[in-house]
Amino acid sequence: MQPRRRLLGLALVTALSSACSGPALPPVPPPAPAPQPSAPAPPPHGAPAFSILLRPIRAPDPLVRVALDLDPPPGDPGDLRQWRLVTSQAGRVTNVVAADASGPISVEGHADDSGALTLALARSPDGHVHLEYDVLAPDEPTDPPLGVLVRGGRFRGSGEALVALPEAIEGARIPISITIDRAPLEAEKAASSFGVGATRKLVARLRALRYAVFLAGAQADVVFDTLDGHDEASWMGFAGFDLRGAVVELAEVRSAFATILGVHEMLPDVPWTYLFEISSTRKAGAFTVTPRFQSALVQLGSADPWGTPVRLTLGQLLARRWIGDAIRFSDAGHPPELAWFDDGVALYLATTVLARLQLLSPKDWSDAIAQQLSVLATSPYVGQDATTVAARAASDPLARATLVMRGALYAARESAIIRERTKGDHGFESVLAALLARARGTKAAPIAALPLAAWQEAVSHEDPSALASFDAIVVHGGPVTLPSHALGPCFRAGSGEYVAFDAGFDLEATLREAQASVRHLVGLRAGGPAARAGLLAEDVVSSVEASDGNARVPVRIGVVRAGKRSIVSYTPRGARGRGQTWSRAPGVPDERCGFPL
Repeated sequence: MQPRRRLLGLALVTALSSACSGPALPPVPPPAPAPQPSAPAPPPHGAPAFSILLRPIRAPDPLVRVALDLDPPPGDPGDLRQWRLVTSQAGRVTNVVAADASGPISVEGHADDSGALTLALARSPDGHVHLEYDVLAPDEPTDPPLGVLVRGGRFRGSGEALVALPEAIEGARIPISITIDRAPLEAEKAASSFGVGATRKLVARLRALRYAVFLAGAQADVVFDTLDGHDEASWMGFAGFDLRGAVVELAEVRSAFATILGVHEMLPDVPWTYLFEISSTRKAGAFTVTPRFQSALVQLGSADPWGTPVRLTLGQLLARRWIGDAIRFSDAGHPPELAWFDDGVALYLATTVLARLQLLSPKDWSDAIAQQLSVLATSPYVGQDATTVAARAASDPLARATLVMRGALYAARESAIIRERTKGDHGFESVLAALLARARGTKAAPIAALPLAAWQEAVSHEDPSALASFDAIVVHGGPVTLPSHALGPCFRAGSGEYVAFDAGFDLEATLREAQASVRHLVGLRAGGPAARAGLLAEDVVSSVEASDGNARVPVRIGVVRAGKRSIVSYTPRGARGRGQTWSRAPGVPDERCGFPL
C-alpha cells in the first residue's frame, strides 16, 4: 500500500472564467551485537499463535531488534521454512538466529530485485519456531513513511520493513500478540496500527502485520467508543489544530459511511486507529497520508491546518474500506482500470458525506467538484478509452487521476439524476448499499467479490440510462456535464476555460527533499514553466513558495547561482481546456444550499 497525499492533488487546476471562481483547494556493515531479548513464552501446545516483539535501540547503531514466535495452526500448515520481508534490503538485516523445540536452525538470506528478503530456514521447524534478527535503521536524509526510523527517543517502522512472515500461512487467521519495548529509547508511549499502547492482542490474518506501522516516543493519545465501533489515535509532535477534535470528526465521518451503507464494523475486535507524526521541519502543504491495516499514518507539518485537503484525503481513505474493499469486482479487467470505482467513487462518497456533515462549506464542496471537472478538462487523456489510460496509470499520476475523476463525476452525475427520479428518496449511495448487501451475503458468509454484472444491475435499477452514461464517460472518456440542479440552489452551471496548475518540476518531492537539505529542484522538466522562467537543474534552491493547485498564484523560487542569490517568480500555468463550471448564486445563504447531489 503506497502513501498517498491529497488524493485530489495529482493534477489540480483552476478555472479562469468569469462564471466560476477558482478552487481554493489547492526504502552497511553489521552493528555490534544487540542485547538479546527474552522470547515471549510459547502458548499451550497445539494453540496456533504468532507473537512479535519490537525493540528499537539507538546505540551504538540505530536498529530494531525483532523477535518472532510462531505456533503453527494444527494439521499440515505447509512449508514453514520460508519467511519473507517485503521491503528490507539484505545488508540491513543482520544477526539472524532461529530455533525450534529440537534446537538451533541455521538461516540463509536471499534478496530479489524488488528489495524483498527471504529468510530460509535450513530445515522444517519442529512445532514452535523462534526467529530473531536486527533491522538497521538507515541514517538517511529522507524519511519514507514505510521505512524504519530510530532517532533520539522516537521510533517508527512499517511491517513491510520489520516483520518477516512465513509465506505458507501468511493468509491464516490466528491470534496475534504485539509488543513494542519502549525501555531502550526511554519512550513514554507506543502505538501501532492495532491501537494505542505498547502491547496489543487480536485475531487477524498474519498478513495484516505486513500492512501495519509501529510507533514509540513522546506521544499523546485518545481512545473512545462510537455508535458503531471503537476509535483510537496517537500522535507525536505539536499540531496547529486540536487533534482530539479532528479525530472525533473523523470518527463521525466513518460512522456516517457505515450508516449510509447499512453496515457495521467488519473487524469489531480491532479499533480504527489514526497515527499522526507532526514535524516542525516539514513544509506546510507537504503532508502525506499512508493507508495501513485498519488505520492511517498521517505525516504533517506543524503549520498545516485541519482543512479541506487533509479532510478529503482522510475521508477518501475511510471510504475505501467499503469502496474497492468490501465492494470489489472479480472480472473487471486490469486493476488500474478500477481506479474509477476504487478511488473515484470513494472520492464522491467522501465529498458528499463531508458536505452533508457540514465539514465542508458549500464553497469547499463546489471547489472540490470544480477541481474534478478541471482535471478532466485539461487532461491529455480526454477521449481515450479506460484500458489505454489504465496502461499509463503506473507511470503517470495524471493518467490515474483521469480515471479517478471520471468515476467521481460519473457518481455525482448519477446521484443527481437518481435523486430527481426518486424525489430525493435515493441517491448513488443506494446503488452502493445494494452492492454491499449482495457482497456480504449472509451474516456468516465472508465478503465476496462481485461480478461486474452486479454493478450494472444495481445502477440500472436506479437509472435505466446509467449504463449508456457509464460507457460514454468512464469507458470512453467523453465530457462530463452534471445536471443543472446537481449542486442545489446555491450554484449555477456555466462553461469556461480551465488551466492546469503546473510548476514545471515535482513540487511535492522538492518540498520533501528540501527538509532533508537536498537543495535542488526535483524533476525539472525541459520546456516546462519553471525552465521557461530560467531555472536550471544545477541551481541551489534556498526557498520554495507555491500554492499547489492554483494556477493563478505565482510560484516564487529562491536560488543561489554562482554565489549570487535571486528570486525567480512565474505563473504555473499548464494545459488548458474547456468544461462545465459552477458559480455561486447571489443572495442565497449557506443554510438554504441543502444536501448536495
